[in-house]
Amino acid sequence: MKLMLYLSQILGARILLCWLVLLILAVGIDLLRTASDLVARGGVALLAEYALLRAPLLGAILIPISVLAGGLMGFFTLSTRSEIAVIRATGLSIWRVLAMLVPLAVLLGLAYNVMGDRLSVAAEQRLADLFPLETTPDPSGSTAKPFWNRGSREILRAIPAASDGSALVDLTIYELGSEGTLARRITAASAKFTGDGWQLREVVIDHNGQPQNHAVLDWKSLLTPSDIFRIAKGQGAVSSGQAQAVLSGDAAPTRGRPFYETQIARGYVAFAVPLIMLVLAAPAAFASARQTGGAGAAVLAIALGFLYVATDGFTASLARVGGLDPWLAALVPSGLFLIAGIWLLLLKES
Repeated sequence: MKLMLYLSQILGARILLCWLVLLILAVGIDLLRTASDLVARGGVALLAEYALLRAPLLGAILIPISVLAGGLMGFFTLSTRSEIAVIRATGLSIWRVLAMLVPLAVLLGLAYNVMGDRLSVAAEQRLADLFPLETTPDPSGSTAKPFWNRGSREILRAIPAASDGSALVDLTIYELGSEGTLARRITAASAKFTGDGWQLREVVIDHNGQPQNHAVLDWKSLLTPSDIFRIAKGQGAVSSGQAQAVLSGDAAPTRGRPFYETQIARGYVAFAVPLIMLVLAAPAAFASARQTGGAGAAVLAIALGFLYVATDGFTASLARVGGLDPWLAALVPSGLFLIAGIWLLLLKES
């Protein structure tokens, strides 16, 4: 138990240090384009609030790289102090050492999931509310542009007419049949949210080339003003809970079904990402003065870690647009690079 706590303390402290340094750098670079305007509008307090809200968005992205870099530093420190040699002399293998680090990996996985799946979504929504000029232009302003939204059975095109998303103009709804073909088209001069749906005005319904005019028409939709607000602002963060609500029919989709299935799959796999990074970093334990090949293995581990991040992002992008099965996209990169890390350790052990 004492050895497990000691190893977790050594690696955990360096992982946290790497994460804090990278986060400070990332937030600092992000503030370069907004700092002067924010200070002019509200002083240092407003600048600090903006930085605090940006931190979860950037921090979630940096966790995997921080685990890799901090893990490398921790294993290298243990090796240069000859502590790895002492541990191995007692009969413990590197696999036992990794097993002792599983609780740390689980804790880091939980932090990665919470920050990437919940805090990032809440921070992004708060940023859009408090700092619209720093995120995207006001969707209801004079430069407002049409947006498109694809639901399960309809495609919507409209222009926001209210800053909170409760009013639309120049609305077109393409209702789809069971086979995805166009069933009918609804156009309206304006729409206003009534609490349990939308009220359309100056409506034309085109069904099989036979238009019908209506002064007022109620349109039942799960889309809420907050959904319209996020779509118009281009917000991309969606939590696993929100994705599950959409798939179960309790919330309106603002993207295709594969996007939400991918978010759910990645939410589960996120727990394993820190463990994979620690396995890739473990070869640095062999980087001692008498084992010069260890340094090369550490460089290879860094390359594999960055390649894993890039591959995972690429497969996720394909899955979100329906080009790859969501679970396949989430599990295959993680599985392949976990095997690569184990194989690298087997080579060093032999």
